[in-house]
Amino acid sequence: PAVVNAGRDHIIIRGTDPDAVFIDAGGGTGISLLPNPSQTYPNITGVTVENLTIRNASTGIAVNVGGDAASSPAENDPDNVVLRNVLVYADLPGSTAVDLTTSAVRLSHTTLIANAPGVTLIRSTPGALPANAVFLQDNLFVALPNASPLPRWWRDDVNQQPGLVSHNAFASQNGVASDWNSAPNGSLMTVTNADFLNVVEQVFRIGASSQALNGASDGKSYGYYT
Repeated sequence: PAVVNAGRDHIIIRGTDPDAVFIDAGGGTGISLLPNPSQTYPNITGVTVENLTIRNASTGIAVNVGGDAASSPAENDPDNVVLRNVLVYADLPGSTAVDLTTSAVRLSHTTLIANAPGVTLIRSTPGALPANAVFLQDNLFVALPNASPLPRWWRDDVNQQPGLVSHNAFASQNGVASDWNSAPNGSLMTVTNADFLNVVEQVFRIGASSQALNGASDGKSYGYYT
């Protein structure tokens, strides 16, 4: 697991490919940006995490006071924390794939997978702010068949939706909204129609017949496969 503390602005945590670079969190947090929950400003800005997989985590990626959410940043603000071409495999009961507190974060071409009861894929806690600045585009959210409680793709006790939700897709057992505990906002498909290479072996690259192909805003595919 990786911990990034204050003063490490605009660094890049980069793997070569989500199918080649894996972080096993050992039941803890895979990547933590500003881990101290009491940390306020100075915040941590412009960090990018890309091209890797996180699994066996209670929390895949935790961002605390990342970016500058208080200034109402735009989607491409250079101070935003960016998660790109990342796969988080949430396979522990009650785990969270991405946990955001008082932060400005952009997720693009990322695949978040729930494979345990009670998983939350994105947990947003604005803290003292009216809302986090969360921008979601071209991502793939996956709910594999599991016992209840059903997974939440988004949880924020103040805000029903992120600031931007565009060109995202949701794959689940039946390809319907009722497969989720929180209503999806994007294209629906079954796990079968997503045509993952090998779900059992946790390889979530999509095949040539996948309904996730070519649906993204940039003409590429939903999720980390681009």
